Amino acid sequence: MPPVTWIDTHCHPDYLLKSGKMEEAWECSQNAGVRHWIALSTEKEDTALYARAAETYEFISYTVGIHPQNAPSISLESLEKTVVSWDNHLGRRGFVGVGEIGLDYSRLPESLSERNTAICRQKETFRYQLRWAVRHDVPIVLHARDAFQDVLTILEEMGTNGMKVVWHCFCEGPEEIRALNARGMRASFTGIVTFKNTDKVREALRAQGLERLMIETDAPYLTPVPHRGKINTPAYLAFTAKYIAHYLGIPIQELSEHLESNSRKFFRIR
Repeated sequence: MPPVTWIDTHCHPDYLLKSGKMEEAWECSQNAGVRHWIALSTEKEDTALYARAAETYEFISYTVGIHPQNAPSISLESLEKTVVSWDNHLGRRGFVGVGEIGLDYSRLPESLSERNTAICRQKETFRYQLRWAVRHDVPIVLHARDAFQDVLTILEEMGTNGMKVVWHCFCEGPEEIRALNARGMRASFTGIVTFKNTDKVREALRAQGLERLMIETDAPYLTPVPHRGKINTPAYLAFTAKYIAHYLGIPIQELSEHLESNSRKFFRIR
C-alpha cells in the first residue's frame, strides 16, 4: 500500500524563508506526510522570493499574483509592468498558476467614496490579472471574501469557463459551491472545516464531493484544531485531512489518493 501523503495547495512560506526556518518546517512537513507545497503570491515581492525558492527546493511550486487587499496601493503603471513581467515565469521551474487574486470586501474604508474607489481598484486589478491568465491558459487561484457574486460575475465576463479555477479557503455554503461546480470550478478547504460553528462549510465540502476536492493550510493562518492559536505550518495539513476523512466516513488512504490526483492534475504537477 502506498504511503499516505498530502499536497498543501495553498500556503505563504515567506515567513519561513525570511526567518531561516525552512529546513525545520520541511522536516516537520515530511514527518506529517506533507510532501509538496504551493506558495501563493500576494504581491510582486512574494513572486520573486518564491521563484528563487522553487529553484532551491524541489518540494515548492509557486504562483504569481496580487492580492485584492494590495490592489488599492498599486498604480496602474506598476500593475501593468508587474503583469508583463509574469511572462518570464512561463515554463520556469515550479511555476503553476496565477493567484491569489480576486475581491475582498471585508475591510473596506468607512467613507462611501473611498469604499467605492477601493472596490473599483480591486475589480480593475482582478480583471487585469485574469486577462493574463486567460491568455496563457494557466490555473487560477481565487480569493473571494464577502464578494462571492461579484467574483462569479467577473469570471463569467472574462471568459474563464472551461479553465482550471479554484476558490481558495472556501467559506460559503452548499448552494454557492453548486453554483461554481456547475461552471466547472472547484473549491479548496482549510482548517476552518475543523472549527466549531462552521457547519455550512462542512456541508459545502460534502456537496462538492471527492472528485474536485483540494485542501490547504493557508499557513501561517487558519491553524486547524487541535492547534488553534499557534502559527500554522504546512505540516498541520495532516490534521485537516484526518478530520475530513472522518467527516466523510472514508479511509484516510482513499482521501490521500483523491487529493493527490486532484491537486497534481489541477496544477499540472508531475
